[in-house]
Amino acid sequence: MAKKTKTPKIKSHHRQLFVCMDGDCASSSKAKATRKALKRGLQAARKEEGIDHALCTGMECIGVCKGGPLVVVWPDGVWYHHVDEDVAERIVEEHIIGGEPVEDYIFYRIEGAQYLPEVDEDENA
Repeated sequence: MAKKTKTPKIKSHHRQLFVCMDGDCASSSKAKATRKALKRGLQAARKEEGIDHALCTGMECIGVCKGGPLVVVWPDGVWYHHVDEDVAERIVEEHIIGGEPVEDYIFYRIEGAQYLPEVDEDENA
């Protein structure tokens, strides 16, 4: 008889920020600084604003290869270019906390995206 395993528990994140970390769009040091600034901003938002619905993840490459560091906010489908530490701070404050994308750094949008609901452990599995 096969051993039953529990379904993994996944915390719901309404938004995920993907940072291009290993592409040709920007230097690795700039991408790392951008990711660090986003993570720092999200951590402050959790602590000060109670905002706990966004996650920042580094990716190898998102395929644009210019105008970086690049950041994609999903599922909003908003793609940002030239995201330095100051722009990263604006993205957290205006887009993640305030709900309004930072229009002057958007270069692409995918309309009609929506977030996935929370998946919880199935106690009967």
